[in-house]
Formats: sequence, structure tokens, C-alpha cells
Amino acid sequence: MVSSPCLCHYTTNDIHKILCHVLLIVLIELLCITIH
Repeated sequence: MVSSPCLCHYTTNDIHKILCHVLLIVLIELLCITIH
């Protein structure tokens, strides 16, 4: 089972991959900001 919140590993579209990774980075940044 893959516990990934998005399908960037399964899509062949580079734009989808980029968007997915950007969204993940933004979410992580927001989490760090709210924690601190």
C-alpha cells in the first residue's frame, strides 16, 4: 500500500508531477510555520 497523498508517482504528465511536488512542498512549509 502506498500512503502518498497524491498521484505524482503514477502520472506520466510532467505538469501534474510538478504541481504535485509543489503542493507537497507548500503543505510541508505551512506545517512547519504553524508548528513554530
